[in-house]
Amino acid sequence: QIDLLSFNFKEKKVKKMHEIFPLITFRDPRELWETQPTYLVAEMGLILLTLFLGKSIVANGRTFFFYALACFFGGALIELYTILEPNIGNFYHSMTAIMTFGDREPAYMLCCYIFIQFMALVLAKNPQLSILGEACLAALLGTFLIGLLDVVGLKFLWWTWHNGDPLYADRNAGVPIASGIWFLCSTWCLSMTLRVIAEAKWFKSVPLLLLPVLAAIAGPFATLGLMNIPMSLSFHVLVTYLKYHASVALLVLRLFSFLTVLWSLFTHPRGLRFAPRYDLFLQTLAYLALFASIPLLGTPEAVRRHSFSQPFGRDCTATEPSFWGAFQRTRYVCPEGTDPQRDHYSFDCISSADLPADGTTQYTVCGVPIQGDWWFQLYYLLAGSFFLTLLAQLAPATTSKTAVSAAATGSKKKPLKAE
Repeated sequence: QIDLLSFNFKEKKVKKMHEIFPLITFRDPRELWETQPTYLVAEMGLILLTLFLGKSIVANGRTFFFYALACFFGGALIELYTILEPNIGNFYHSMTAIMTFGDREPAYMLCCYIFIQFMALVLAKNPQLSILGEACLAALLGTFLIGLLDVVGLKFLWWTWHNGDPLYADRNAGVPIASGIWFLCSTWCLSMTLRVIAEAKWFKSVPLLLLPVLAAIAGPFATLGLMNIPMSLSFHVLVTYLKYHASVALLVLRLFSFLTVLWSLFTHPRGLRFAPRYDLFLQTLAYLALFASIPLLGTPEAVRRHSFSQPFGRDCTATEPSFWGAFQRTRYVCPEGTDPQRDHYSFDCISSADLPADGTTQYTVCGVPIQGDWWFQLYYLLAGSFFLTLLAQLAPATTSKTAVSAAATGSKKKPLKAE
């Protein structure tokens, strides 16, 4: 039941934010290896990829530094607000070797916004398209790259989603389609916001020490604020009000973005040539290789996940308000209401006597075998990510008029690599 036009204040209850302490917790990696080995591989892999990316950020100047910080601040705030605010509370991370904010946020997840979203943004700058074309290319690449993390992560229970939230009713391979739409809209808005700022005349005069402050404003402005405009015009209009399947909204956004990118490429005033940014290109390929190999080496049905989760209960019909009364969702996860093909977990490995008590929020669930169209979704995301990464290796075939003019006047001033 959805009531977006008038919140149901009678059902609205003040819910206390989850605790954020301890701020950081370290666990023995051997424990994680016993229950969720692929999670440990992904955690260490993504942290290492982000550290390697740091070298490229430093080498490419203030624009890359600004973009990376904006991705971190924008991503971290929306991530933390989602997991700590009970009125949202529709996403539950599993425990990793390094946890933050009351054991609810893995440290590697904060790295993901720097690596995935930042990588999409800066790769999309390479062809030097129009501001709209660049935003659309970044949004497409970003949603395919994050899609890989979503599909593989859910299958191996690196997290779970709320299984009765109407926002997450429509899914692909268990992944809520709304998640992909949100990331596409977020990246689209972040790309345009950061480009407007980076191309402003005053940007180069901002002291380096103040760039984090500027990024801390610009990132959340795009990902928490501006993002709601395309999200509302696409998802909420088509899905919430007109009752179309969420895949229709995602298809509309992807088609619009792809056609815009093609138009920008074919009408490029300076022509295009293949000129790879090998540092970023190879790091993206390493990311794709990581998520292509994990499903081949891991065994999802052997996973035993014990972490914060949607409250357990035996009453499958109980409901609660969410989003401050705008939606109604099921309150509990119950064994009878669990769908292994949708949720990618079950309680089959636990005896009825060992099931948790009603209201428990930390309990164990069991991984399930790969089934349905899961492999198709994985290959589709891998192929789409690779194609868009290749597309982003195009660069202008001729130098700009500004560069030609500078050369003619004998100017020795060199632009920043990131410019």
